[in-house]
Formats: sequence, structure tokens, C-alpha cells
Amino acid sequence: MAMTKYIIFPISIILILVFFNSSIAQDEFTGDLDKLENIPYHENLVLEDMVTNKGYYKSHRIDQDKTCWTFSYHFNPEIDDIQAIRTLEIGLSRKFNPLWVDLFLSRTSATFRNLGEENPNMEGEPGQLAGTREELMFFGAGLSYRFSWIQQILEKFINSSDIFETTHAQLGYVQFTEKYYNSKYKGPGLKTDFSVHKRFSKTFHIGIKMSYNLASVKRKPITSATTTETSAERSLLLSWQTFAFVLGFYL
Repeated sequence: MAMTKYIIFPISIILILVFFNSSIAQDEFTGDLDKLENIPYHENLVLEDMVTNKGYYKSHRIDQDKTCWTFSYHFNPEIDDIQAIRTLEIGLSRKFNPLWVDLFLSRTSATFRNLGEENPNMEGEPGQLAGTREELMFFGAGLSYRFSWIQQILEKFINSSDIFETTHAQLGYVQFTEKYYNSKYKGPGLKTDFSVHKRFSKTFHIGIKMSYNLASVKRKPITSATTTETSAERSLLLSWQTFAFVLGFYL
């Protein structure tokens, strides 16, 4: 599982680049075809909403989506300790065909054992802060791509045309408040998500998401008349994973 946390980010980058290049190649190859044929399979869906007072349907083709707000509640994937990690996240995505540009902000409350390992240079008995509940802020930006593997796998069994997946690869900045020693850490972080969502209308989807996070943070050095802490002595490597429920709203 630890290895997964280190490789999931580059895998997401590779997936995004592959889909991006495939989309560009498709546009060049089919340049003389009807515009609708250039739209990827998973972007052909036409959503219809009944206008109840007037008795007709409004339609929306999802390749016309431009902006999406998402709200996520994350929890620990270990069901027997599901509240060990709790995260509230808000995201804003803007489409620049075929990719989406993402902004995100999240706040996490979690026990230390679910976020990282103690630096051996910390004072005190080993393992004494493992159960301490910590606070973490994470914000940043990245890229995402919407695709349709599940849609194509399930289409022979159910009406799956409104089910989509999205992969995200994001860079950010972490502010970590460690409460046992009352220390504040800061540093860069990586975040990658894989989500599956069902589109209900022009403006709304719900989904589930898996997230992997990795951050390298430091606190200010403690100095004395004779010594100054090294970078390694005041650093922490944080890594955590979550599942999440997602609500998405399109503008």
C-alpha cells in the first residue's frame, strides 16, 4: 500500500497525457467529419430536463460543460476506524477542451498514525503521539480528464451512458498543525484522485472518489547557543488515503 502512494501521482499524469494526445490525434484524423463525430464517446450524452409548466424538454449535451463546483466528504478507508480521517473539500474545475483545470481547498482532521510516521529525532517515547488528532489544510491546483471505461464496460448490462470517471493530478501546499508537540509544519504536497460519478441532470452529479496524498513538511528550527536543528531533524513525510462522497454542480 505504501508503494501505491508513491506511484499513483505519476500514473495519473500519464493517463491524462495519454487521453489528451489521443483526443488531439482523433481531432486531426476526423477533421472533415461532422462535429458530433469528433466528440469522444463519453461526451455524446444528451441530457433532457422536463419543463413541467410548458410541457417540453430542454436538452444539454455534456461536451458543452464549462464549470463544475464539487463538494466532498472524505473518510478513512479502514471501515473499523472510519472516523480516524475526516476531510471536507471544495473544488472548482474549468474545462479547456479536452482537459479540465482544477483548484481545490481541503481541511483534514486525522490521528497522526493515519498521516505519517514520527521523525526519530523527535523527543519523547516512540509512538506517544500516534493517537493525537491533528489538523491539516491542503490547497492547490492541477489537471483532470473525464473518460468512460466503466460506461463502456457496463453498457451491455445497464443504461450506463450517464456514468463517468475522472482522474485528477494536483500539486499543492500543506499546512500541518501537530498538537502533541504544538508544532506547525508547512511544505509542498501531491494529490491524485480517481472518481466515478453519475450525472442526473444538466446541473448535478453525485459520485464516489478515492484520493491519495503525499506531503513533505518542515517546521521552523529550534536553535540554541551551541546547536541548530538540521532540515532532516525538523521534517515529516505525510501520506494518507481516503474514500469520499462527492456532489458536483455545473454552471
